[in-house]
Amino acid sequence: MGYILGFLLVLLIIYLLPTFLMFALGAYIIVVVVNLVRNFLYGPRPKQNRYTQSNQQERYNSTQSRPNQTRNSDIIDVEYTEHEVDDE
Repeated sequence: MGYILGFLLVLLIIYLLPTFLMFALGAYIIVVVVNLVRNFLYGPRPKQNRYTQSNQQERYNSTQSRPNQTRNSDIIDVEYTEHEVDDE
């Protein structure tokens, strides 16, 4: 009895497989068309690079920072020069 049910199940899967494949192909075509239209209207999306220069510096700073310790990027060296202002 189990052999007959298994055989019928295999026949059902083979019979319905083209239907599922057509649904999958249709969904894939819809996704591709939507992406093409979006790229045409809005331009290509910028690359999402995880390791840009600023991101690398930020990750380096976060690994180097310790409590109660000043990082070099936090120190601002400003020279004050006095100059005369003409009031006219």
